[in-house]
Amino acid sequence: MVQLVGGHFQDAEGNVLANGYLTLLLSQDASVNDSQICAGVEITIYLDANGDVVNSPGQFVWGNDVLSPVNTYYRVTGYTAEGQTAFGPNNQQIVGTGTFDVGSWLPNSVISWFPSPQPLSLEVNGSPASSQTSQNLVEGSNITITDLGSGSVSIAATFPPPSPPTIPTGTNVADVPWNFWNRGSSTTIPVAGYTYFQVQFANSIHVFPAKWTVSIYVTTPLSAAIGEMCVIRTLKDSLTTVDITPITFGGSPTPLFNSTGTKTSDQISLQIDASHDYYFGFTGNPYGGSGDIASNSGSNSEPLFTSYAGNTNNGGNPVSVSWSSSIGAGGGWAAVSGFPCGYFLTGWNVV
Repeated sequence: MVQLVGGHFQDAEGNVLANGYLTLLLSQDASVNDSQICAGVEITIYLDANGDVVNSPGQFVWGNDVLSPVNTYYRVTGYTAEGQTAFGPNNQQIVGTGTFDVGSWLPNSVISWFPSPQPLSLEVNGSPASSQTSQNLVEGSNITITDLGSGSVSIAATFPPPSPPTIPTGTNVADVPWNFWNRGSSTTIPVAGYTYFQVQFANSIHVFPAKWTVSIYVTTPLSAAIGEMCVIRTLKDSLTTVDITPITFGGSPTPLFNSTGTKTSDQISLQIDASHDYYFGFTGNPYGGSGDIASNSGSNSEPLFTSYAGNTNNGGNPVSVSWSSSIGAGGGWAAVSGFPCGYFLTGWNVV
């Protein structure tokens, strides 16, 4: 062990720490020869009237240079006789044999370190950083910095997910349009007093737009305005209603198709996805009137989409009302449709 001597500790006004004392706390448990040195025990070193370490009796501690592992140090704090802090706490080392003059300490500086401390230069892109004593990593745009502990720092780039690809205008949303001039046996169907449904199952959908239109083809002008056209979303492979969206033509929910040709709806803002089935409903003009639309009566057995119609003179009930009071209420198709027929949509397109 090494005997501590000297010191001549003073306060900032030049007053010696007469009869004060030092406390030493080893930085970690260590060993020497066959002995274990406990770091948790605070050592008190008494000072005399001159602020020097009392040398009679002598006061001894283990030198850091003989302790294992290497690079231990003492946490040293100096106090006045009244117990007021006057020095430190500072990290200090004690080395050598015989005596050690604590007056040789350079406050908060180690004497021996293995391996020797190497100079550190802090740079930014090859140029010296503005501070050579502190380096603070700051997150920037799309950069996340995380302190993982134990000296590890994670730097990760974060980018928003890519925008979905743009779907070209006019793209078919599903297996529509069918070409009623050359597919199956094209025909016309009367609309006065009839309710029609064409279902597009989720597995028939090819693209998933947020905005789209549908079309029908009028073969004989209608004598009066239709009752309604709408799309009813249900859960996939289910008749559980999610919502009912009206389909308008020229801003009207009850248009008069008094001329022949293709009639394309206004833009409908309803996100299409693969988690729902889509029932397109059509209530014709009142019973006793006239008018026909094109249909395809062939290929009714196709599993991807089909159509239902029936109930002549349905009391003028709009299709959404018929659906809500029957299918939507857990009932059957009898109140809203009857026999199968062709497909009356001639277009379902992205806009």
